[in-house]
Amino acid sequence: MTEINESVSKLMEEYSKEFMGKVFYFALKKTGSEAEAENLCSEITLNIFLQLKKGNIPMNFTSWVWKIARNRYAKWAEEKHKRASYLESEDIGDMDVVSKELTPEERFLKNEEFSLLRRELSFISSDYRNIVLAYYIENRTVSDIANSLNLPKGTVESKLFRARKILKEGMSMAREFGKLSYSPEKIGFSMNGKFGSYGEPWNYLNRLLCVNIMLAAYRNPSTAEELAMEVGVALPYMEDELKALVNSTLMRKKGNKYETAIYITSAEAQDKVGAHLIGMAPELYKAVRDILEFELGCCKEHFSEIYIGTDIECAKWTLILLLTDKLAREVENKFCEHRATVRPNGGEWDLSGHERYEGDRFEYIGLHGCQDMPKGAEKVDFGMYKLYVREIYRKVPDYLSYVEVKTLKALAFDETADVNDDVILSLYERGFVRKTEEGYEPLFLIIKENNKKPMSDSQQAEYKKLWDKAIGLFERQYVFGREICLKEVPEVLKNDKRAIDIAVETASNFRGAVITEAEKDGYLKYDPENIMTGVYMVL
Repeated sequence: MTEINESVSKLMEEYSKEFMGKVFYFALKKTGSEAEAENLCSEITLNIFLQLKKGNIPMNFTSWVWKIARNRYAKWAEEKHKRASYLESEDIGDMDVVSKELTPEERFLKNEEFSLLRRELSFISSDYRNIVLAYYIENRTVSDIANSLNLPKGTVESKLFRARKILKEGMSMAREFGKLSYSPEKIGFSMNGKFGSYGEPWNYLNRLLCVNIMLAAYRNPSTAEELAMEVGVALPYMEDELKALVNSTLMRKKGNKYETAIYITSAEAQDKVGAHLIGMAPELYKAVRDILEFELGCCKEHFSEIYIGTDIECAKWTLILLLTDKLAREVENKFCEHRATVRPNGGEWDLSGHERYEGDRFEYIGLHGCQDMPKGAEKVDFGMYKLYVREIYRKVPDYLSYVEVKTLKALAFDETADVNDDVILSLYERGFVRKTEEGYEPLFLIIKENNKKPMSDSQQAEYKKLWDKAIGLFERQYVFGREICLKEVPEVLKNDKRAIDIAVETASNFRGAVITEAEKDGYLKYDPENIMTGVYMVL
């Protein structure tokens, strides 16, 4: 007897830890309602515990649990069908407030009736919903509704009739929410360009609901109603979100279906491209390192005239990344154009997404600079590589203002007459400049290109050999990644060359590969005291 009790206790504990959450999601998917799912889950759990307490110990606990769950759901569905049959002869307009004269059974059916009606009203399109609410809830006449919506009276009557039919059909269904309604996914994003005036696109990408709407429509272009069911959001809210996402150009509407307008790289594609990059990384790094060392050797006598603001060890972090970008850009230019897409509210950006991936890969390294440069203003080549190695990226802000960047350029040229003292003080407090006896000077890498001396013919010939070797390696990796991405591009994006190009660029991740290998090899040495690692300005 003691052994049986111990077995029962262990199985009840196992069910609570391993099965209860799964049973709830099973119930939620089957019922389409959290409240009904909770009730059904409670019934299933109670039934399982009662059977165990009676001493019914199954041979295969997992199969037994799901058999009971399916049987209890079948009973629930049968009862729901009976309630739906009760509704068949009624019009939704006859659903009065529950009367005191009703029996308990009739009262239960009426309450269920209104619960189903409220559910269906949340999943009917606004064209119908607004008319139903105006007629039945606000007690307005058909003529009044027609006038307020600027529609013919016959159209309102037709829509009202159609809405009744849609609602009755829906009320007899056992709706099933999609997986994203209870298990939302996180998507990573990479952006090139300039934000819109309201922070687009990040003001949408920081919201889990928007991200999962985009993911659902990416996998399967869908109507607003279908997306509402997949994500588990009532249609009035879904319609507003979709309108905003379409206006921001993150999604498109074709007919009555919505499509996601950006490429989202699958975890499987990331795994394949990442594995290939890991295999090529040592060669890629060595090729970039050889070019950089050759460049530094050619200008060693004039080094202090060309590279100022920091020491050589810190400078190499930035120089190897700038060189990596230059090589990658030459390869990419063979396949795509580099132009930011003009977006609403002054934005000029392109974006790619990637599913969550837990496998081996190199950390992505972003490049930030200045986001508010006025149109037509003098461009300043300033950047901050966002290095995740030892969380270097946390030591500098995401972006500097155009005024701050112009101030740094003025300090580099020792032209400080017109600079704002408050701006300089702010840059000083964040470590971009230091005080000197004469004033302030930059504390990050400044490259004075005009001070570089031309290479000799023999040097140019040797440099070209090194360059061509590196280009061959970069192109091999890029072409591999492009082939993998093209195999999975959805039909709606097959002709969207820019979306594909941005996705392939992001998947390549040459920066991460080269930096990781360079540090592993000991070529790059990190100084924790130098918080400006990765920050540069080219003059």
